[in-house]
Amino acid sequence: LNFLRTFMQILIKEYREGSKEESMKHIINAAYEATLKKYHGFIVKKVFSGVSGFAPYRKDYLLKMALGKEGQEEQVIKDMEAYLDTMSPVIDVMSQLYKDKGLDTDEKV
Repeated sequence: LNFLRTFMQILIKEYREGSKEESMKHIINAAYEATLKKYHGFIVKKVFSGVSGFAPYRKDYLLKMALGKEGQEEQVIKDMEAYLDTMSPVIDVMSQLYKDKGLDTDEKV
């Protein structure tokens, strides 16, 4: 969940800043770096690196999120922002619960 939150936050930020970059590979990699990478060993990191190469272009992703409706990019971004407003506090509570119960470890898989 934290990975998805970070992915959406970066995507929204770049969209709002008017970034012309269509590849989302760097967004996926940045979210991975910030959230999951520390939990993964060498092999899983390599698998993730390979899979991230199949990331769709931003325009294609937003079109899919808009259920194929052209010109709805802004609405999709607004919906993502609304989702993040609701989801982020839940993720924060879950993360704190993991820490409080000693379940948040740096063990690698």
